Amino acid sequence: MNFEEDNNDLVDDAQNSEYVMEVSMSLIHEILIEPNEDKLTEEQSMILVTIGEAFRLMASKARAHELRNELGGQHPDSVN
Repeated sequence: MNFEEDNNDLVDDAQNSEYVMEVSMSLIHEILIEPNEDKLTEEQSMILVTIGEAFRLMASKARAHELRNELGGQHPDSVN
């Protein structure tokens, strides 16, 4: 996954949902959070941490769905 600097278009070479989330969160931190850390209250910082955890959970669930689809729609340990 790559964000081109000229036009911010997403170039789709994403490996999986967890990778997309990590790259996106890194860019959000670098561009928005880090330059404004001294302006954030403790409550705002904790909210951002909670949002980050929610994004990680969503990416993890999306990755599990991706893997299930790659395996033909069923988890290898499934009894169904």
